[in-house]
Amino acid sequence: MYTMHIASILQLLLTIMPMLCLRRVNLFKANFRLETHRTHLLKQLRLIFPIKLVRLTAEGHGAAANQAPPQHQFTIAGIPLPDDIHHPATSDDQVSTALGFTCHLMALISKYLSIPMRYRIICKFSRSIIIDEGKGGTKSSALAYPLFRERGVI
Repeated sequence: MYTMHIASILQLLLTIMPMLCLRRVNLFKANFRLETHRTHLLKQLRLIFPIKLVRLTAEGHGAAANQAPPQHQFTIAGIPLPDDIHHPATSDDQVSTALGFTCHLMALISKYLSIPMRYRIICKFSRSIIIDEGKGGTKSSALAYPLFRERGVI
């Protein structure tokens, strides 16, 4: 009796195993296609939003200018990312545009890689906002952090 039961189980396993192997191979193929597609999307983002490190030229001449450490600045899509958004020499449009591009890039990367963001991002290009829902998660306790300067406010 047990030998017949074992034989039927073995026969069932022999019929199921090829189907499971085929499904596993299909799963690996689908995962490979997904990763390939994600890589392609991220490469496209590198073309749309190129981030570069640009060396700033020294303004002074002489020994003091040569001893100063080299100054660098990041740019996104050709727009400089300011080190200090409150510096008077930084224009409102430059701050808003650079941070808006950065916000949009982060939102797209998060979506493509299926990685949730800690804070909700509202992408409105040069008027983007980061929302901190707080511990309660209610809209009344949410804090909004604008990624732009109001015109004329330093």
